[in-house]
Amino acid sequence: MITKMKKITFLVYHKDYEEFLKNLRGLGVVHIQTKQSGVPDDPKLKENINLSSELSKSIRFLNSLKVESTDLEKKGEAEQGYIVHEEINKKRDLLDELNQNTQTLEREIFNQEMWGDYNPNDLKKLKEDTGLKVRFFTCTVSQFQSQWIDDYNDIVINTIGSRLFFITLTKDDIEVVIDVERVRAPKKALSELQQKLLTIEEEKDKIKKELKLFAAEDIPSLEAAIQQLHRTIEFSKVLLNTEHTVENHLMVLQGWLPEERVQDASEYLNKEQAYYEITNPTPDDDVPIKLNNNRFAKLFEPILELYMLPKYNELDLTPFFAPFFMIFFGLCLGDSGYGLFLVVAAALFKVFAKNIKPQIKTILSLLQVMGASTFFCGLLSGSFFGVSL
Repeated sequence: MITKMKKITFLVYHKDYEEFLKNLRGLGVVHIQTKQSGVPDDPKLKENINLSSELSKSIRFLNSLKVESTDLEKKGEAEQGYIVHEEINKKRDLLDELNQNTQTLEREIFNQEMWGDYNPNDLKKLKEDTGLKVRFFTCTVSQFQSQWIDDYNDIVINTIGSRLFFITLTKDDIEVVIDVERVRAPKKALSELQQKLLTIEEEKDKIKKELKLFAAEDIPSLEAAIQQLHRTIEFSKVLLNTEHTVENHLMVLQGWLPEERVQDASEYLNKEQAYYEITNPTPDDDVPIKLNNNRFAKLFEPILELYMLPKYNELDLTPFFAPFFMIFFGLCLGDSGYGLFLVVAAALFKVFAKNIKPQIKTILSLLQVMGASTFFCGLLSGSFFGVSL
């Protein structure tokens, strides 16, 4: 059945409004009515929404590392979650920068390996002491001319496949006229580049270990931070959707509460000396739906939610379709072996799995009910794992 709801309207002095709303939220009896669609144009609210999205991205990133949690029962702290989020962003940015540096270094090393490991400063010293300038060239083996050895003191450094790498050794004022590709002289020693690459790889490994440590220990803190933000976001939406009256000195707020909680809410509001009015909803009101069924029918509420919740003035069909759905499922599957498997598998999962959410427990109980129906229907049809009894 659908829980009867009451519309409640508050009139609060503006200086007491935020504190009053916090206390009201802590009481947990009011479903605040949103008066406008979309996100209100408030910088702080937008900032919180964006931060919530970024925190979710951090959780997805840590989950992608596939690291087992060190403490499954650890409770997260929201403040720690914000700190961890900032650290994750810093380390990911640094990791991206190091990856770019790695690619650049690998290209430099690849382009320099054919020249061997030497110190570029030695070439500068050679030019200063003797006036000889070293130039770097590459060409195919067929293009190379032995005359260049006599004219420009060519020295072949390396041959890779059909390509030949060589240098010329001439006075600085002598122009080397060779119709082949000239190569830019390496500015750093090959060993220096390789050592720098090794240092970067070690730093990357260190960052990856730190990120895996976050994944093992701090996902609950990130989730706690998201939950805190969600509460703040909803609270901010209420503030922004509240009407102002009497030159902004009084605040008007509308909401909904279950009929059985009217007395609790009235006692609290009377104690706070706040003006309020509790009325029945009108046909035009968009009343929030809260289902109130017995333990058996409640199991089938997730199936109802897959389609559409009934409107406030409509009949809740959950108690009616629940038994027929159970029997229909059992007749369709119609195998006592499969039914027994569903019952046992769901029971074992509920016993051995840790930190099961209430929604998951409800679905597992529903699975057991479906399995029991399948088991008895299978006995009627005489089928056990496809074998006729």
